[in-house]
Amino acid sequence: MLSVDTPLPSVPRLTLSIEETARALGVGLDHVYAAVRGGRLPHVRFGARVVVPVTALERWLHEEATRQAQETAAAAVVAPPSEPFRGARVGAVPRHHRATLPTRLGVGTGGRRS
Repeated sequence: MLSVDTPLPSVPRLTLSIEETARALGVGLDHVYAAVRGGRLPHVRFGARVVVPVTALERWLHEEATRQAQETAAAAVVAPPSEPFRGARVGAVPRHHRATLPTRLGVGTGGRRS
């Protein structure tokens, strides 16, 4: 029999709290709570307490990564060619400068710059 002074044997954790799950996944609490509410994240309720089984979390994470990789690969194969890149071009004028461009170039001011 164990006495009060005898330390308990170390038992590996089988579950994580929502806060621990968020930290382990590197996401915010809101994301984890939303995944639990939406039934997307495996969890167990003990009254008001919600815990996430470690093995179920690991399995879910592996399945999600696999599913997303497959979706990405399928989208790359099926997707039509995308529109040509219309990003910043050499000499392009940023949108926030377009309204003032004519006066900056002296256009419409009789050749005078303001």
